[in-house]
Amino acid sequence: MYEDALNIFTSLFEDERRLLGEDHEFTIGKKNNIALVLRCQGKLEESLEIYSEVLEKKKHIFGIRHPATIRTYEAIANILLEQRKTREAEKIFQEVLDAQKNFLGPKHPELVNLKSTFAGHLLNEGNFVESLKIHTEVLKEQKKLYGIDHPSVQFTESKIKMIDFHLRSKDTSVSAVLEHLQTSN
Repeated sequence: MYEDALNIFTSLFEDERRLLGEDHEFTIGKKNNIALVLRCQGKLEESLEIYSEVLEKKKHIFGIRHPATIRTYEAIANILLEQRKTREAEKIFQEVLDAQKNFLGPKHPELVNLKSTFAGHLLNEGNFVESLKIHTEVLKEQKKLYGIDHPSVQFTESKIKMIDFHLRSKDTSVSAVLEHLQTSN
C-alpha cells in the first residue's frame, strides 16, 4: 500500500517539477507527501531529509510563520521524537509553539493541542515527570477553553492520573513534584 502511494507521489512530483518548477507549491506539496509516506514506512532518516528540504522551500516561499511551514516543523519534531532525539524535538516544538502563538494568538485551541501532542510523545518516551508538567498545563488551558465536562479535559485528566500512579509506584522521590503540580490545578 505505502509502496504504491510512494510511486504515485514520486511520479506526480517529477511531473509537477518538470511542468511547474521546483518552487511551485504543488511540487512542494508532493515532496511533502513523499516524506510522509517514507515516515509511515519507518524510513525516518529519508523522511527527515526530505522534510528538511521541504521546510527550506516553505520558509522561502511562504515565510516562517505560515501554517504550512509550521506543520512541516511539527512533522520534523515528531520524527525526531520517534528517533528518541527528545531535546532536539523539544526545541523545535517550542519554536512551533512560539510561531503559532504569534500567528493564531495565545488562546487558540491549536496551541493546546500541540502541547498535548508533545506531552504525549514525552509520555511514550518514558519522560513521565516532564510529560506530567506539560499535561498539567494543558489541563488548565483545556478547562478554560472547553469547560470541565469536555472529552479532551477528561482524557487529559485520565493521562495525569495514569502518570501520577506510575510515578508514585516507581519512585517516591517524585512526590514533591506531583504534589506541587496537583495543588497548582
